[in-house]
Amino acid sequence: MVLTTRTLTDADHWTVNDLLYFSRGRPALPADAWVRPRPLQGVLLESDRTPIAVQTLSFEPIRLNGRTAVLCQVLKEAMVPGVTGKQVVAALYAAAGQAVRDQNAALMTTLSEPPAPWVPAARASAEYGATVRRAMPPFQRGWVHLVTPGVGGGAPPAWGDVRPMRTADAGAVIALYERRLGGLNGSCVRSGQDWADLWRRPDDRSFVIGEGTGLSGYLRLEPMAFPAGGGWRVGDLLETGPAAGHALWQVALALGTQAQGLWVPPLPPDRPWRRWLDGLPVTTWPAVGLIRPGAMQPFLAALAFASPAGSLVLGIVDPYRLWPRRVRITWENHALVECGETTAEPVAAMGVGALALLGPGLTPAPALWRQRLVDADLPTIARLAATWSAGPFFANWPNAGI
Repeated sequence: MVLTTRTLTDADHWTVNDLLYFSRGRPALPADAWVRPRPLQGVLLESDRTPIAVQTLSFEPIRLNGRTAVLCQVLKEAMVPGVTGKQVVAALYAAAGQAVRDQNAALMTTLSEPPAPWVPAARASAEYGATVRRAMPPFQRGWVHLVTPGVGGGAPPAWGDVRPMRTADAGAVIALYERRLGGLNGSCVRSGQDWADLWRRPDDRSFVIGEGTGLSGYLRLEPMAFPAGGGWRVGDLLETGPAAGHALWQVALALGTQAQGLWVPPLPPDRPWRRWLDGLPVTTWPAVGLIRPGAMQPFLAALAFASPAGSLVLGIVDPYRLWPRRVRITWENHALVECGETTAEPVAAMGVGALALLGPGLTPAPALWRQRLVDADLPTIARLAATWSAGPFFANWPNAGI
């Protein structure tokens, strides 16, 4: 089988939807399951000019250690029935790697989704997992929450201090977003156009607490399909403390039980959400994603080095060959000075995905060593731990749904 890849264009919308949905025999789909009519990005894999697999991508700005970096997010992927094989999966990700280089993306991720009948079966196959996870190990994104539906529609919301958002609140909401999430590693960077696109959606519902510049809470709900009918997904939940958070939760839960359910993606990791949700009718479980560094220079430049200055030579295993096998990293004043391929002996060896967990602080070096994801002696592990420190990482990127 001779495989060729090409970049998706807007003319490929029908082909993409056919591969993702119709070719797998999926019947009527909710509107949010379709590829949105925005500029189409991704990779199409063909055999003898016949499309056999597709991967759609989104490139979004996020914060990494006070800097803005580009995140490449794998949104959806599928293969035609009967097409399997490591060669196909590897070809998709190798082609995506070129897009990562072109966009100077610092990170590449694929995220877990709510259980749904249209999720491609290939995503759950052992062969898919073995191929992809060689370069993209799993990481914990936090906790997701699925509110079980009420019986008979539930009671109407007790609004309290919560009110529907007005147009005049836009500036205060944006300021609250920056104040609440601006310092969180991994949080999404939104432009004014991003906000305008969000608020242009006719079916979303938005609520605030407070007036003028004194807003203390903001909640945005998006319509979402559940197996038994329609429900809501929390698009944004911003609060300045427990009182505002509790009031917004009361409204979200009430509307969720009036419908068929409420889906809550991972929330900012610096709040005790599980304690705040204790006793409420919710099911909680950890959300898992896959992650790897993107292009070498943008990834390393986005990191904050805990030690003031130093140099490291790392051995890197990258099945998709975005990174060289040996990399020298030099930094001063806690920031990257230079990086590049070298012939020097490495002090530690790791898969490229392990570096994505180590550098931004998702997993500390000793934990990676215990999981056998880093090969080094104990003094070197201590040095790696001192090079990049661990901390909370907000791995929820809603811009991709705009």
